[in-house]
Order: sequence, then structure tokens, then C-alpha cells
Amino acid sequence: MVKKYIGNVLLRIEVPYNCKGFFIADYAHVLEEKHLNERGAAPLNLGYDCSTGREITQAYVNSYVSANQYRNTHIAPVMQAIRKGQDIVIPVEYITIATEQPLS
Repeated sequence: MVKKYIGNVLLRIEVPYNCKGFFIADYAHVLEEKHLNERGAAPLNLGYDCSTGREITQAYVNSYVSANQYRNTHIAPVMQAIRKGQDIVIPVEYITIATEQPLS
């Protein structure tokens, strides 16, 4: 499910520690709904009402933690970059392809 909904290339993003607008969210909430809809079971048993997607979306949004305050507490952590205006969210000089590709 990770390959299907996230992708198969792991990127490495290194930004200055005090850089604002970077959050870690727990994508496990979204994967739980996808798994339930496709396979009829919710493997994490998070207890969401998946009929509308509202509870899943709210749980995902509530899981946002500032990147510099994150303490390795999410099941499926993903980086979320938020910006105001129309600038590039993450400058290219901060992005590389990770040397280790666990999903390949």
C-alpha cells in the first residue's frame, strides 16, 4: 500500500533546523482508510468511521507536529511542507535521492 499511495523513491530532504513550515504527519490514518476500503479490514484498528473520510482527514491533520519538535511517534511519518504564497516550497538544493531505498 505504501508503494501504491506514496511512491517507490525515497527522497532525502535536509533543511536548516530552524526552517519554518515543515511538519511531520502520520500517514497511517490515510492508509488505514485505504486498506479498509480495498481489503475490508482496518489493520491498525483505529476505530474510524470511514464512510465519509471526515474522521480520517481530521485525524491526519491533527497528527501534524512541527519537524523540529517531532520525537519519532508516528506509525507512517511523512513530511509536509507548508508555505504562504507561490514560492517554491522546498528549494532544490535541500533535496537528494536517498542512498538507501527500502521499497525497491
